[in-house]
Amino acid sequence: MYSSDALFPHRNNPTANNTSSRIHILGMGSVGKFIAHSLAGSYSTPPISLCYHRPSLFRGLRDKNCNLTVSNNNKPEERGPFDVELVLDALPSSWKVPEAGRHRVPPYEYYAPLMSSEPITHLILATKAHQTVSALASIMHRLSPQSTICFVQNGMGIVEEVNKHLYPDPATRPQYIIGVSSHGTHSQGPFAATHAGNGIIYLSIVPREHHDLPRSSDSSPSTDDSTGLFEPETDDDTHNTTSSTSAIPGNTSGWIDPSARYLLQTLARIPVLNVVPTDPRELHAIQLEKLAVNCVINPLTVMLDGRNGSILNNFAISRSTRLLLSEISLVYQSLPELKNTPDIDTKYSPARLESLVTSIARNTADNISSMLQDTRRGARTEIDYMNGYIVRRGEETGMTPAMNYLMMQMVKGKQTMISREVNSYVPVAGFESRADFEGKQPRPR
Repeated sequence: MYSSDALFPHRNNPTANNTSSRIHILGMGSVGKFIAHSLAGSYSTPPISLCYHRPSLFRGLRDKNCNLTVSNNNKPEERGPFDVELVLDALPSSWKVPEAGRHRVPPYEYYAPLMSSEPITHLILATKAHQTVSALASIMHRLSPQSTICFVQNGMGIVEEVNKHLYPDPATRPQYIIGVSSHGTHSQGPFAATHAGNGIIYLSIVPREHHDLPRSSDSSPSTDDSTGLFEPETDDDTHNTTSSTSAIPGNTSGWIDPSARYLLQTLARIPVLNVVPTDPRELHAIQLEKLAVNCVINPLTVMLDGRNGSILNNFAISRSTRLLLSEISLVYQSLPELKNTPDIDTKYSPARLESLVTSIARNTADNISSMLQDTRRGARTEIDYMNGYIVRRGEETGMTPAMNYLMMQMVKGKQTMISREVNSYVPVAGFESRADFEGKQPRPR
């Protein structure tokens, strides 16, 4: 059995065990690895814990001396060691102990000593959008209203879903920081990544008193939560204040949590991350622009099975792009939270959105979109938080975003097709999926 003291050196190190400075990272995809690697290269490295849900990855990183490798300009650099934590909600049903004489999978109790129960004060969340709720649920008991969660993910509607399922009571919620990254990264294995292009990480602290702004009914795939992320339009210039706490964008109350201040300032001190603290209104605009780009490049590259540049210089694809963007533009201009935005018809015009898409596609022409990478593996994509978000917000305003709905269903259909090929799926009469066959009642046709 592995020694928990060896795997968690901070438990016997009073300095490292300072939970007020320890940063946990959950979601070790390319973005999570890039942020962890960057933090480890800072002048005064804070204690960092990497959280893994799979014991195989947990052991694999331990075998690599708990180091991560990130390549920049074809120059790999290894950094560490990191503290590593195993995060398990319960023993998965697939881990049932086999019959005697065969290889035995260790029971849940075997892994218990490898899991930490210490409070989490600063959490960077970089999971896939659809994994957010389940990932946070596994560590929810370690979070408190004094904690800070920094969301660095693709898509929109994620925080609303978290509030609906995990934090319906605003008084129990941690402080939120919303992040949008334009860095180009992709994984090179479970413990390595490539930083393919420099970018910016925009971060904005969500003011606590505005966690529950009134807004339209539903912006997450399965919720009707009315949690808003951004401040309402007001006639008062509440940002022009000389208090020290108001120097951080997003703070309008004169007070922010110390954990949020520490996490934001720590990330901002890392040059390679290029963090830009941003006002919530400005961050919302950045999110919408990135969403429009993702709603075009990601699904179209899945359908074409090509790199980002494949959508350029193709008349038929350009027509499809313009239809998608015309629909997205109409949805944006109908959003109630943007009704007082100056020059909204120009800012979110189809022509301007198309110029953004063309610029990004040209600059990342040789890249393979994350959605295409997921689809090729038969893995679930983030389409529900991209085109699906447009569909939901459009329907709230009485529109029918048919083009975005079509793209969403086409991506889901292709992902299902490849998943069945990868998993050697055999159709059974009366059941539409493997989940149905493994215990659920057949769906009516």
